[in-house]
Amino acid sequence: MENKGHFSSFWESLGNPRYVVAPMVDQSELPFRLLCRRYSAHLTYTPMLHARIFSENEKYRKTHFQTSEDDRPLIAQFCGNDPQTLVNAARIIKDDVSAIDINCGCPQGIARKGKYGAYLLDFPNVITSIVQTVTAQVDINVTCKIRLVEKESLQSTLNLCYALEASGCKALTVHGRDKTEKGVNISDCNWEAIKIIKSRVGIPGNAPSILKMSVVIANGGIESLDDVKRCLEYTGADAVMSSEAILEKPYLFTGREYNNLSIFKEYLSILKGCPEQRLSSVKSHAFKMLHKYLQVHHETREVIGRAGSIEAFDGIVQDLERVVAEDSTYSGSWYRRHRKQVTEPLLEESAPAS
Repeated sequence: MENKGHFSSFWESLGNPRYVVAPMVDQSELPFRLLCRRYSAHLTYTPMLHARIFSENEKYRKTHFQTSEDDRPLIAQFCGNDPQTLVNAARIIKDDVSAIDINCGCPQGIARKGKYGAYLLDFPNVITSIVQTVTAQVDINVTCKIRLVEKESLQSTLNLCYALEASGCKALTVHGRDKTEKGVNISDCNWEAIKIIKSRVGIPGNAPSILKMSVVIANGGIESLDDVKRCLEYTGADAVMSSEAILEKPYLFTGREYNNLSIFKEYLSILKGCPEQRLSSVKSHAFKMLHKYLQVHHETREVIGRAGSIEAFDGIVQDLERVVAEDSTYSGSWYRRHRKQVTEPLLEESAPAS
């Protein structure tokens, strides 16, 4: 565990990362993290881990969390709503990660049912209690990932940020959308809101004019390295986090284009050196990295769906290589599947921060 001291020294201990791979359920597992690190990612997160199950079930820990010496710096993300449960999970993992992150951003139905993720935003006292309790009882840095509390006004989000700082939160990832903006309802990411948060929030407490936020990570609206650079410049954020786009292009942070079939083969090669990997994760990565090919070769998509083992993917890739070689023209983007009408992130229009 790196430096539990001052906010800025914590980030410095991680190497002042700028390019961050998001925590993604069943997707940001060890082989994928190692792949992204090969292509310029500075910091990665584990998939979202269920704090109660993680603390109680050894089999769950073994199948859902692996790391290695090359997998640093690393932040483990947990979901949950009970402070002591988060303490228990943090104690188990503290020596294997640089920090733990509290998920306050997942907008999915399972999060609503479990009363965690973005649905914690309606209960800021619960979030601050988690941060305070874990910080007090476990020698581990604590960070949070949030969405905008509401679209109409930024003040409630700012109030939450102030409270989190006062509670000891070391870094804050802000997704510039609220919990209703997902799937087919995705809309432009509000970089202006992130810019205001970065400029207004202070550490510690709610006195932004005294000390500026040391670490704010911008999340949302990132499809390329050019987007990363524009976001950093516009928002003033310390780092940019990519989620969906990097699933399709693990090399996003390089600013270069690579053959996605070759990249998927590289992922499979890394995978073979990582025990306890799950078939569901491999399939998910295949559907995303190979998306443009599968839009044409529907039969391969069906074969991937029916695959009964990780080993089957060697043959799947070989078969796909043969047909891809016959026609090298492919288009389509998995990242853009719900974004046909989305153009640029919101830069100048945002709700007032009254």
